Amino acid sequence: MDREAVVSAIREIGAHGVLCLEEDDPQYWAVLRVSRAHGPGLAAVLAVLNALASYRLAMRGEDWWSCWAEHMERARPAGLPGAVAAEIEFLDRCRGAAIQREAKKRRVLRAGREARTALQRLLENPLSVLDSAAWLVEALSRALRASPRSKTIVFAAKMAYYAARAAGARRLGPWDVDIPVDVRVACFLYSTGLARARSYRDLVSRPEQAQQAVRRLAAATGIPPINLDTIFWRTGWIPRDLEPVRWEEAALQVLGRCASPSAARALARSFRARCR
Repeated sequence: MDREAVVSAIREIGAHGVLCLEEDDPQYWAVLRVSRAHGPGLAAVLAVLNALASYRLAMRGEDWWSCWAEHMERARPAGLPGAVAAEIEFLDRCRGAAIQREAKKRRVLRAGREARTALQRLLENPLSVLDSAAWLVEALSRALRASPRSKTIVFAAKMAYYAARAAGARRLGPWDVDIPVDVRVACFLYSTGLARARSYRDLVSRPEQAQQAVRRLAAATGIPPINLDTIFWRTGWIPRDLEPVRWEEAALQVLGRCASPSAARALARSFRARCR
């Protein structure tokens, strides 16, 4: 694998292309809807609380966040206690939370209680995550007795960043947060050879190696991990779901509005292995 080919393709996509791709993300649009209804501070806190409960879902992730946005647009949360109550009500009502519903609710309640200082800071200044989000990750990991690299913790930081973006901050995110390693991220890193493993599934179950590979890629491209996540998520399904002959066509379709054809082709050609 020519690592420089991946680096060059992502450099060509650049900050503008990555921000453009984020604005097509259904999760971003869900947060934007809630921000328009309640303001960016409440949207940030609500998005963080929902991210902490976003595991073992009984529906597709896109549908889960759409369900959340619809519920929160109708809710009338007031302050941090109101945000926690609104999230608990959502978890009670949305069928996507059916698996381990009570455990999800306990996580939200514990975060609201034990990470309240950090959540209050986010409520009052949602733009505070743009330069650094480590303080939020650390507070949530302490509150939930979880690793600061665990999927829902770092995902919560990403959703807080999306709330800052929804407030009008069109800029790259903080450098001090790892990304959640889901199937699409793992498949991208495995297929391009950026992270070595027997299978992309090994990267999901043991994300540290994948997160290290992402940090190296971020340093080489000048794009923070939290933003690289969008490229992985938008293209990581291609070498998993499609035959190699269709990779270039799919990359052009996915990236076409936000990146040049040459960047899309170069990224597709960096894929070397099917994710099986």
